Amino acid sequence: MAEKRKCINCGKAMKQQFVGLKHCKCGTGWQKGVGYFQRTDDMVFALERKATQKGENSVRTKQVPIVRYKESDESIKARQCITCKNDVLKSDGCKPFLYSTDGKKQYSRIKVGDAGDMYESSGTDSRCTDCGAKHGHSHHFNCDCECCPVCGGQLITCGCSFFDTPN
Repeated sequence: MAEKRKCINCGKAMKQQFVGLKHCKCGTGWQKGVGYFQRTDDMVFALERKATQKGENSVRTKQVPIVRYKESDESIKARQCITCKNDVLKSDGCKPFLYSTDGKKQYSRIKVGDAGDMYESSGTDSRCTDCGAKHGHSHHFNCDCECCPVCGGQLITCGCSFFDTPN
């Protein structure tokens, strides 16, 4: 049976937004591991892929709910890619690696501007608006704009299960 969590402010049952993340109309939120918190206008609730080590040359990913904060232009902080360890706003792109659905057949990542990418009709001087990768380079890991090489959908939400294998 589903866990009933009551809002500490108004006493109403909270609705599930994602697994482990509940909310109430009065602005109260609850997340497993965090507890109750007051929601603000700059909060963005999303699912993020987290990498879990699975062997020497492969990485498994799973989706977990997270709370992000909207950033103004003057408060943009450096973000480090978990795969290439570079600042995503300063580097040209992520290091190349292949995706595999079964550990055998490998798929090349779709680069910025390639056929099937969200930016395929943009110019050669364009950059990805999410991860900052330059035209002709791979998107950084967990980029919202990277397309799945198997189904063609948005990679972070497509549901294809991958082993990440470095080149």
